[in-house]
Amino acid sequence: MLIQLYFGRKFRQCRETPAVFSDQHIQAYNEFIYGYHSVKMYNWEKPMENRIAQMRRKVLESIQYTSRFRALNMTQYFISKQLFSLATFGSAWLLGYPLTIANTFPLMISFAFLSHNMVCCVPIACEKFAEVEFASKRIDAFMRLTVKEDHQSSSNIVSSDPKQKGSIIMSNVSASWENDISCLSSLNLSIEKGTFVGIVGPVGSGKSSLLAAILGQMNLIEGQLNTNHSLFSYAAQSPWIFADT
Repeated sequence: MLIQLYFGRKFRQCRETPAVFSDQHIQAYNEFIYGYHSVKMYNWEKPMENRIAQMRRKVLESIQYTSRFRALNMTQYFISKQLFSLATFGSAWLLGYPLTIANTFPLMISFAFLSHNMVCCVPIACEKFAEVEFASKRIDAFMRLTVKEDHQSSSNIVSSDPKQKGSIIMSNVSASWENDISCLSSLNLSIEKGTFVGIVGPVGSGKSSLLAAILGQMNLIEGQLNTNHSLFSYAAQSPWIFADT
């Protein structure tokens, strides 16, 4: 019984671990798909490939680990009846108890019944219970997620005035990278089409963040960003080259 509880506990752990690795694997794929422009621009193909390959190895290793325990449990299931019979009848023979059909046949039936229910059903029941518990926790965590307003899409307004096409206007803009913590606060900026503008300031003053906000790479917390269908060409501060060029 203790052995079966141990197997059930291991099956529970083996069920949770591949799910976590699979989530990380899918997240890495999503990051690659949605950010393939940045990956290509900064020549991150090889690091991203190594990251996905490493996560895939973790998923495969966890599945192989679970399969080994399943195989061990099934081996125990097929030999448990013989082991029970050998231990029981061997002990009876050594102690001098008579072995007859009347007392051995019912024991054989009992061993077959116990081996199926205890050796096979108990670990499977623990595994299925773990799946239900793990799935319910994931659903509960998903249902408790708060819906965040897409500030970027709601605050990026395009003017209907054709004279402003190509200009960039920021009105009381506050932007952040994450967690609604403002990196840029109360910005007011107007750049007319065709003008040459330079942004100067000390290191860490927010020059790169300002460009990222204009490009739409930051979360717009408040204010209005009006790009007026402007077309952007961006040369990053760090030098980069495309692969295979």
